[in-house]
Amino acid sequence: MEELLKQILFEIKGLKDGQTAMQSDITAMRGDIKGLKDGQVAIQAEIKNIKEADAAILDMLEKTYRKVEEVETNQDRMGESIRYLMRQGVQHDEDINRIRKAL
Repeated sequence: MEELLKQILFEIKGLKDGQTAMQSDITAMRGDIKGLKDGQVAIQAEIKNIKEADAAILDMLEKTYRKVEEVETNQDRMGESIRYLMRQGVQHDEDINRIRKAL
């Protein structure tokens, strides 16, 4: 009987030791979970920053594209104006030559 009690006490001690080890593991896991949650918050903040930077880059790209279109339109208008002025210059040269011949 005494041997049986010793065996039961030994098993109880083993169970208590196992329980203590499990409680330590649970505490460590809680710390790991907190670390993971903190990491998740940091990652979400970084994702938000990346989205904001992406939106800013897209906005700059759209503004640049609009400006390029504006410059191209102005170049077309200037080209038309130059061609008109050249035609007028040729016309004036012809008028001057006719006046010279007439004199």
